Amino acid sequence: MKMRKGPEHPCQLARLANRAGVLAGVSLASIHASSPSSHSLNLGFHLTELAIPGASLDLKIENVARNNIDKILSRWPGDKTVYLPPFDFVRPDHEQFPAKLAMEFNERDTPRRLYCAEPEARVHWGRLNEPDDY
Repeated sequence: MKMRKGPEHPCQLARLANRAGVLAGVSLASIHASSPSSHSLNLGFHLTELAIPGASLDLKIENVARNNIDKILSRWPGDKTVYLPPFDFVRPDHEQFPAKLAMEFNERDTPRRLYCAEPEARVHWGRLNEPDDY
């Protein structure tokens, strides 16, 4: 099988993206319910779809995985992490952000576009250019 060099073969990347999307849509319960041979076949398809574009770019899956792990670990705080005080700690309590900020993301579909509304009890996101009701 002849490998093409470089990203001029986008259909392989599209197959990889499609396969990843299909996998993301499969529930854990259905994976557990499937047979071991089905697991092996499915994993083989995913590894093949991942290895082909990687090989065409002279990348080894092992190196890509190791580099990603190194990158993730480099961004994780170490044992001697020093946490700075919150930027608004000198402000009155009612002007400070809460220590924990729970977010709820709700997709809203309109005829023209899909957008996300983020309601939160104390902070009104996305309304900075609109007057508040108080």
